[in-house]
Amino acid sequence: MTRDDPHLLRAAIERGVRENDLLIVSAGSSAGRRDFTARIIDDLGEVLVHGIAMKPGTPSILGRIDDKPVIGVPGYPIAAMTAVRELAFPLLAEWGFRTRSPETLRARLVGRVTSDPGYDEFLLLAISRAGNRYIATPLPRKSHTQMVMVRGNAYLHIPAGVGCIEEETEVEVTLTGPCWTIREARSPPT
Repeated sequence: MTRDDPHLLRAAIERGVRENDLLIVSAGSSAGRRDFTARIIDDLGEVLVHGIAMKPGTPSILGRIDDKPVIGVPGYPIAAMTAVRELAFPLLAEWGFRTRSPETLRARLVGRVTSDPGYDEFLLLAISRAGNRYIATPLPRKSHTQMVMVRGNAYLHIPAGVGCIEEETEVEVTLTGPCWTIREARSPPT
């Protein structure tokens, strides 16, 4: 852990690149006055991308120092989790570090979901069972709400270009844990 001091952060990034094949820097990827990460990556190597059309995780950084990938992820936990899953995991898989693919299932949306059509969005959901069907309840989108991570057991990828998914639509969701942990809904929807 390094304080918001550009000299300390630079030293930590230099050490991290020297000691690792991939460096992930958490926080400091936005555009505030204490967000030094992109500037330091650019000074030491190259920023390839700063800002991705992905929610949460828009201010993520992709860079390279000494031919090693450096990924800057936002400090908010849900945004950081999304950035690592969508940016770092595919890179690790390309290097041969594959994990078991997450389970997916079809679930019916409770409520209408709107999305910014200019972004790929990853919406956390609470999945429950109603008999032999699955129900997907969208969780609040505030990326700093840690309880959302606790309550969420799946996510829905809403591709760029999709502005709305109507209530009752059956969607494919990706589980964040095993299917057997999904509980029966308190009162099944009609």
